[in-house]
Amino acid sequence: MTEANTPTKRKQIDWEAVEMEYRAGVRSLKDIGTEFGVSDAGILKRAKRDGWDRDLSARIQAKADAKVSAAVVSAEVSEARTIAEKQVVEINAQAVANVRLAHRTDIRRLRDHAMKLQNELETMEAATENKAPLATRTAIAKQIADIHKTLVGLEREAWGIQNSTEGNTPQTVTKIVREIVRKE
Repeated sequence: MTEANTPTKRKQIDWEAVEMEYRAGVRSLKDIGTEFGVSDAGILKRAKRDGWDRDLSARIQAKADAKVSAAVVSAEVSEARTIAEKQVVEINAQAVANVRLAHRTDIRRLRDHAMKLQNELETMEAATENKAPLATRTAIAKQIADIHKTLVGLEREAWGIQNSTEGNTPQTVTKIVREIVRKE
């Protein structure tokens, strides 16, 4: 066989590495393709076939944060053309702090209200002469559990606590309500 008739060896493509670069969403497809020896069309075809998502959420969030910062700063300090970085950080930090503190206050008020509702339910259950039907008490207990679940999520978000879904499933809430009903 002559050199012209010899089959060419195809370069082995590291698709796992291509996928990681693609999903990072930082580099262009052409740049990724050049590094790994594959066309940008080939990357798109593989991404579609394997269901790869290109995560641009962090970049979008950063761009949105920058736009919000610019809007807040320009509204707060319209006359000053050049604002030192410390001023930008201080103004935006105060704006964010004000919102977070307001959220925390609102959530605390909602929690207090939910606790009053829970206390009313407990008082109603303790009173033997005016005891509501079991179905009514169960429905109220489930609603209070749902309120607490929502409040916990809001509090975790307002306080910047990492969210853990372990143990907070709807099945868990239903199980707790069933256990309360069985005890009666």
